[in-house]
Amino acid sequence: MYKQSKDVTELLEFLSWRRPAGSATERAWIAQCIRPLGVNQDARGNLFKRLPGNDALLWSSHTDTVHKDGGRQTAILERGIIHLAGAGNCLGADCAAGAWLMAQMVRSGVGGLYIWHRAEECGGIGSGHIADHSPEVLDGIKFAIAFDRRGTESIVTHQMWGRTCSDTFAWSLADALGMGHKPDDSGLFTDTANYSSLVPECTNISTGTKDEHRPTESLDINYLLSLRDAVCSADFSGLTAERIPEESDYRSDYFNGTSIY
Repeated sequence: MYKQSKDVTELLEFLSWRRPAGSATERAWIAQCIRPLGVNQDARGNLFKRLPGNDALLWSSHTDTVHKDGGRQTAILERGIIHLAGAGNCLGADCAAGAWLMAQMVRSGVGGLYIWHRAEECGGIGSGHIADHSPEVLDGIKFAIAFDRRGTESIVTHQMWGRTCSDTFAWSLADALGMGHKPDDSGLFTDTANYSSLVPECTNISTGTKDEHRPTESLDINYLLSLRDAVCSADFSGLTAERIPEESDYRSDYFNGTSIY
């Protein structure tokens, strides 16, 4: 069960900023919520933090939302669910939930390379910049894990109709987390898709969101806190890299004109 701890209060603060890509509100949110973690920034505005341990792991989220306008809003917590108070076009848990989770992981000392990407909602511009102009950032990375997926069970294996991680890896990650996750081949797109020709295993994990990009968007706080606890205590030494970068494995239903996405 959740409680109104300082961590939940911080999450509500993360959700209180409407952050269209490139907006003044996004920049102010980054200054308040992400820069105090001691991050570096590249030419495209992506924000980086590397902690020792788990050297083959990349943790991913993004700083922008699909809000039409910048500014502030109020997120409220009722019966374990966070939702928008009053009118608005979305809550912005996509990707405030993932960005908050990564901040929690940094403070807990979870090792790995952390990237808060810019302009994901505009087509993955920030991650595309890394893939095209500074791929050396990803040297040694075998597992790129985004926190940017709806629901509570998914470890995404396919993005943009192609395989980006193996089922073997997905199950090994599910075992490490111990929360009942399972492979999900119905992914859309997040930043890790742009790394699929460079990194063997690129995935996206559920963060407890529902109805993302809509006024009815909500966030399951009990699930997100459980995921936080699992990630901060997991042993990732058993993760398995099986996929070959640039491997082609497209969904046949896409080519038949019956995409499930």
